[in-house]
Amino acid sequence: VALVISRLVESRTRGLSIRMQVFLALSVIVGVFAFGLGLMVIDRIEARAVRIATAAAQDEATAIARMLEGDMSRAGTDIAEVAHRLEQEAARGADLRLRLLDDAGQRLFPTAAAPPVPTAGVVTVSAPIVVNGQQVGSVQVVKPTVVVQEMLTDMAPTVLVISLVLGA
Repeated sequence: VALVISRLVESRTRGLSIRMQVFLALSVIVGVFAFGLGLMVIDRIEARAVRIATAAAQDEATAIARMLEGDMSRAGTDIAEVAHRLEQEAARGADLRLRLLDDAGQRLFPTAAAPPVPTAGVVTVSAPIVVNGQQVGSVQVVKPTVVVQEMLTDMAPTVLVISLVLGA
């Protein structure tokens, strides 16, 4: 780096040699390519993390839906009664991070007005609740991807520095 800088300073008085012009052009091309490669690596990591979070949320929503289906089948209850029981559990302090929707898509649980779900930094998935072959509602799970964002914030500078060093 010092040699290149000294040559560039010298070129102010004598002009750029052909070799220096070719070197600068190639170094800019390689540097841009390395930086782009670093950005691509970060993008792929983020995409994979969102896919993993979506799969985990889908598994959770499906498990909850199957439990509610079994409970509704055994007890002979409807989805409104299930929503009422969930409200009672939430009032006792249970941390229930889900939404229960009826077959028309109307929210039954939680009944209190919830803040709007942000579209960035979260994944939202639904699983149907089917009792006796008929869909009676669905469970919606919203999972934040904050951990992924923090990981990328920590990793991004390192990946970009490594790609720039490789380019240099």
